[in-house]
Amino acid sequence: MSTMSLRDLIQALDPAKIDKVVERQMKLTAIDAESIARVNAATVLKVRSGYLRRSIIAKAEKKGEEWEVRLRAGGGDRNVRYAAIHEYGGVIRPIKGQFLAIPTALSKTASGVARYSGPSTDPRPMAYVQSLRGQPLLVDASRTKRGKATKRYGVDVLYVLRRRVIIPARPYARPAMEEAAKNLRTRLAAQVAAALSAP
Repeated sequence: MSTMSLRDLIQALDPAKIDKVVERQMKLTAIDAESIARVNAATVLKVRSGYLRRSIIAKAEKKGEEWEVRLRAGGGDRNVRYAAIHEYGGVIRPIKGQFLAIPTALSKTASGVARYSGPSTDPRPMAYVQSLRGQPLLVDASRTKRGKATKRYGVDVLYVLRRRVIIPARPYARPAMEEAAKNLRTRLAAQVAAALSAP
């Protein structure tokens, strides 16, 4: 049985070859992380427009002697502002006015995307009412009488008004990085084993 010291091992491995192997593996890890994150975004979150999924990009960069893989979401042609809140969770509060206007099914397309940017751009006549439990609503004004929903007139709720909305964390990027890192360790171990067994 033969043995090899750490010094012998370092001398046996060609630094230029090691650098190329590491560079290739880091670039593969970036591709891996991006692919996994896009799949996660499609399964963890409900896909409506696909903008978030398409905004996910990963890049491997060498900084000094170290390699770094960065996974980002939310940039690109469209600024997908909700990328971070889905990843980490948080509270959304209105910037202007008292309420957030959450569109109901009557204000969305079949794929679940809001037809209008909000009540101010929605051309339908609306009235403010409250449900029996005090929930503020914007309803179709043609279905109310003097601002009150009645059994006779019925009510078509267009928007639910809330002072804040709590978004739970639904990570898609962090699990992708963790899985890509595991895959990197497996690939590097195989590469080192192959280099050591080579004559």
